[in-house]
Amino acid sequence: ETFAPDGFLAKLRRDDGSTVWESKTLGQQIHSSPALYEPAHLAMAGDNSGHFRAWNISDGSLRWEKNIGAPIKSSPLIEGSDVYVTSWDHGLYKLSAETGATLWRFDLASASQSSPTLWLEKDLVVAATKKGIIFGVAASTGKLKWKITHTEINSASATLLVGPAKGHFAIGCEAQTLCFINDEGRIEFKHKLKGKLTGVPVYHNGVLYLSEDEPGDLVALKITH
Repeated sequence: ETFAPDGFLAKLRRDDGSTVWESKTLGQQIHSSPALYEPAHLAMAGDNSGHFRAWNISDGSLRWEKNIGAPIKSSPLIEGSDVYVTSWDHGLYKLSAETGATLWRFDLASASQSSPTLWLEKDLVVAATKKGIIFGVAASTGKLKWKITHTEINSASATLLVGPAKGHFAIGCEAQTLCFINDEGRIEFKHKLKGKLTGVPVYHNGVLYLSEDEPGDLVALKITH
């Protein structure tokens, strides 16, 4: 991301940070972290102009682009040959990673910058909206499975817990509250935070790591359920 309205995607060498290639300027900033679709050697990201693009990993050439028409601030999720992404146009999209074609669009009824989370075995993709609603949508069809409504603005992204907590999504769902939601959309337990959840929680070896905007803490929670 750049501070002027001319974001770009770049590939850097891991050993020394030198630039391998840099895309053309996009006309807007990028808040969307890129994701890799390795079968076709593509890197994908959205931008604030509403375009979602796929670049060739080797040389940075543009393979395809899709104009959704409103800012895409979420990071894409790739599973198989499918890519899931949300937008400020109120849409949760499932696209073809090969071509960018829309496979389905679910109406979230509000802008979203929540990066989607997928539970493949349950055919379930989860995303939140800025009006405080958390949706569970069938990954195969784009049909609503469940929703949880709160009044708190929600820009949080979920993470799927595995291991001892298998069967739960962890996501910010109320003011300064972390909620653990099962695949049926039921909140099974909550944990109070000191500040709002920022970023995407990370789960590893029974510990959930997350950051709070104020007081700016990095928190590690031992999951025993």
